[in-house]
Amino acid sequence: MMKRFLCRLCVVLVPFLLAICVLVRFAYKEELRILEDDLTCPTNILAAIVGDSRVEVYFDPEEIPWLRNFGLSASPLPVTAHKARLIAGLNPHLRCIIIDVWPSKFFSTLKEPFSEKVPASASLIELMTRQDMPPFADDFDTRVKFGVVDPAVSHILHGSENANSGLTGGFFENKKSLVERLKSSDEYGTPFGPPRTPWQLKSIPTDGELVLENLIKELQAKGFKVVLTTTPMLWCDKRYSVEARLYFERRMHEISVEYGIPWFNWMNDYQNELNLWADGLHLNEVGAKVFSKDKRPILESYLK
Repeated sequence: MMKRFLCRLCVVLVPFLLAICVLVRFAYKEELRILEDDLTCPTNILAAIVGDSRVEVYFDPEEIPWLRNFGLSASPLPVTAHKARLIAGLNPHLRCIIIDVWPSKFFSTLKEPFSEKVPASASLIELMTRQDMPPFADDFDTRVKFGVVDPAVSHILHGSENANSGLTGGFFENKKSLVERLKSSDEYGTPFGPPRTPWQLKSIPTDGELVLENLIKELQAKGFKVVLTTTPMLWCDKRYSVEARLYFERRMHEISVEYGIPWFNWMNDYQNELNLWADGLHLNEVGAKVFSKDKRPILESYLK
């Protein structure tokens, strides 16, 4: 009796599981195609920058028209790195790839799955490769559904001519004001003020620096100029312990020297110009214009 039941169960389950696999594979290929279309730059774009929300709201294309902004909020460094590899493969005409690295990403770990704050669309990269990636989270199947399968089905039903990938990223005008926020919030322990307790260095070398070095080596092997930046943030001395800050700065400098590439440490810029900030970690739209105007000549020198 049990044997017959198991046979009948298999007759139902096996086709169902096969159908799920076929659907996921089809959705993966469709979303990858859309992502690759999004990451392909026209020939008037001479450089691309990758990173998380700090790139997303800092590098204004109106001020730096030759630079394509691929910043994506809450994007982990491993996802950013694989996106940079895709960009390099799709755009051999680019003269430079800029990688923004700030301490929290540099100190990240590959021993723990991505947090729930990471965009579900990042599961596309997780399906693509296991190089420099953390283990799958318990809810990975849910992330694939929301980040890959659902968008693919939507694109199929509504047409994909103008479809955009949730992984592409791009410039976003942050219209918030830190000055206004500080008037109505506790100064400490919120995004609008410095944290109550500085982050402590846990172990070295960090997984983030290993991911970064692997990416630099691959991009240089393909003939690309690489530039490293660390964008401004407020209250750096209160966000990270002295040991952590010194380690970050020392290792970024050593990586810069070892691979013969520039690292622009802008962490402490605009500390006394609160009107340029949306919160303690991001410039607002006014700040983005000031920042982009200031940094354009510096970055432009690496296009020659």
